[in-house]
Amino acid sequence: MLREWRLHALSVFSLAVAFVCLGASLLVVTNLRAIEERWAHAGRASIYLKDNAQAQDVESLKQWRLSHVGDDSNSDGRLAALDRQMQQIQAEQANLIRDLVGNQRARRP
Repeated sequence: MLREWRLHALSVFSLAVAFVCLGASLLVVTNLRAIEERWAHAGRASIYLKDNAQAQDVESLKQWRLSHVGDDSNSDGRLAALDRQMQQIQAEQANLIRDLVGNQRARRP
């Protein structure tokens, strides 16, 4: 009789541990899915251009960007800001190249 009671208690304990493990795994999966959904909507990417980027590559990047930001309500403002930044960078690069060429010509005897 005592032996059957221990066996019964061990069975109940084993089932309780199994259900706790099942609940914990379901909780982890649910939380990971919620984190995945939250991060999917908050994604951002930074793109850095090389100094020797071709104009064709820059245009293809602009076209790709325009085709992938259509669902953002604030995309027009962001696109305008990015276009201004790209124009500033291109102007700065042109000035640096002009200054570099001018300095090299001035150093020649």
